[in-house]
Amino acid sequence: MYTLVRSGSCVDFSAFRKLLLTFITLGKGATSLTLKTEDVVVNLQDNTRVSLNCTFRKENYEEIENRDIRWQKLIRDSFEDVAIFSLPGGKEPYITPEVENVYGNRTDLVAPNSSLSALLIISNVICNDEGVYRCRIRYYVNLKEFNEYSNSSVIFTGKAKKPNLFQISSDELEEKSSVGLNCSADVGAPKGNIKIWKLAQNSNTPELIYTSKEIHTENCTNSVNISHMYKVMRGDSGALFQCSSQNSYNDGVGPSLISERISVFYGPDEPSVLLNPHKSSFYVGENITLSCSADSNPPSNFTWTFQPTKHFHGIKDILCTNKPIGSKLMLQNIQLDCSGEYTCTASNGLGRRFKNVSINVRVRIDNPQTTTTGCAQCGHTETCQYKNGEAHCITNAWIPVAVISIVISLIFGIAITVLIKQKIINEGKQSTNSSYLHIQLSPSRQSGTEDLAPRASTRESKDGFPPYEKITETQNEPEST
Repeated sequence: MYTLVRSGSCVDFSAFRKLLLTFITLGKGATSLTLKTEDVVVNLQDNTRVSLNCTFRKENYEEIENRDIRWQKLIRDSFEDVAIFSLPGGKEPYITPEVENVYGNRTDLVAPNSSLSALLIISNVICNDEGVYRCRIRYYVNLKEFNEYSNSSVIFTGKAKKPNLFQISSDELEEKSSVGLNCSADVGAPKGNIKIWKLAQNSNTPELIYTSKEIHTENCTNSVNISHMYKVMRGDSGALFQCSSQNSYNDGVGPSLISERISVFYGPDEPSVLLNPHKSSFYVGENITLSCSADSNPPSNFTWTFQPTKHFHGIKDILCTNKPIGSKLMLQNIQLDCSGEYTCTASNGLGRRFKNVSINVRVRIDNPQTTTTGCAQCGHTETCQYKNGEAHCITNAWIPVAVISIVISLIFGIAITVLIKQKIINEGKQSTNSSYLHIQLSPSRQSGTEDLAPRASTRESKDGFPPYEKITETQNEPEST
């Protein structure tokens, strides 16, 4: 129940206006108290203090009791009181007992004054000071309770610092072995990490090869200490490694330490042999230069050996009256006996590889019919043919055929001779047997007649066969009467 306060015969209009405003406010169901807070970003390398300021405005009819202005912090899932304030003239602000051991000796509380603000100052910040805070004011209008809130986020940042340690296990390595990379740095906040880069010898653009995870420490920055193994290849020779300290506030590569350049050792590849002049056949009297090369680290040593063709009797490892100079072999005024296979061998302490190249030396001729020393290479079963001025020894395939034909002809002739002789012998035997049989069957003459003895002539064989007798028979003349 509201009453008008009178002073004498006059009505107290100030009290009336206040009462009227109260009715209007209640009728609308709204209040006019406002408060404001701001987020706080603290660079830990420049500042170790957090100031949380809650400013508010209220009307006279909005009543705030003692200890109803509070700074709270989100802990786990709920806001807990940290500091409690009262209006000017009220009780002194204080830190709540529940967090006294955390904030007690690190805070300053400035109570509201004419500016109506509650200030919480936290010094010597620790990681747990980061988070979400809110200012809460509880007030009453006509005995009805209202609450107003405003949040403030505290964010810690820190610039990434240059690494204090970066080591590589060795700067001389064999191909496909691993190098150990160790780096330690304060990478700042938030989202700090260490990155390791590789910069090739002839490149200006670093290649990222490793990124670490975050590690939080009590000073709210990320201190990282990493060890990483990297497998090197021959293309890494001459490269250097770079360890950088990074966080979300860095653009590109952060503060860094750089290693020495590494050397990667490997055995030789298969050598490459170049001929000058570049051709496969050469004429007697020409000069030839053979150049051998092979990729390796350390550089290879080169040796040359020579294997002559089968037509010449040479000794391997003895070159054709020439001496090599390093990776080059110079053949001057070459002769036919320089034909053969030349071998370049590249070697270092890590391996040995070789490459063969064949050289064919021929005689330059003007008349293909003229016999030259080029045909002296040919054997008895080979024929010498010239093609484009070059002597070629070709095996004559008809020689074996001719020999076989002759042998077969001889065998056939002997067989025929034997058969003919055997036939003659058989015919002679048959004739002799027939003659003897005829003599035995002839009748003897009676008395008055004269037996005529058969005449036989002995015939000697002139052809080496046994002699046989030829039997002749004489007919009797008829008697006269």
